[in-house]
Amino acid sequence: MINKIIKYNSVLSLFLILFLLNPLLGFGQYINIQIELEPEFQTEVVSELNFGDIVVGSGEKSIQLGDSNMGIFSVTGINSQSVRLSIDTPSTLTHSDPSITDSIPFDIQASYNNSGENTIQGSEPINGDIAYTVINRNALKNQFEWQTMYVFIYGTIMVGNIQDGVYNGFIRLTVDYE
Repeated sequence: MINKIIKYNSVLSLFLILFLLNPLLGFGQYINIQIELEPEFQTEVVSELNFGDIVVGSGEKSIQLGDSNMGIFSVTGINSQSVRLSIDTPSTLTHSDPSITDSIPFDIQASYNNSGENTIQGSEPINGDIAYTVINRNALKNQFEWQTMYVFIYGTIMVGNIQDGVYNGFIRLTVDYE
């Protein structure tokens, strides 16, 4: 009889050990970690391109790189971040009254300065409406700091015999980054 009790106790002990160790042996333990990273990347209009008041039929009016009425965008991000700048501009300015179909031909150019300073000195033209660069060309690759680059918008309009009023156009700066 004692022999049978020891056998049952051994089997019961073995069963309890396997049952208690089963979560450790049979089931994996998992930890689900989710991290949401929101990029801190900002583009702002520092000043709008403004041709001002122009006399109807006055012909060509230009704003050159460095003129006080040129448009300026600021682009802020990590200093060594690679970016693609894309400028989308209309070919004409249209009257604010949709019933007036007159328009003003519009030729826009853009340059950028990625030295960290809001100055046209050292700026590079955006050819073909697209440029590939970094936020700050002077940045050390192993240091991550917030820096700002500047995009300058300037150009020429041709004012012919059109109805007077307010003529508008929208310039879109698209910044893609890696």
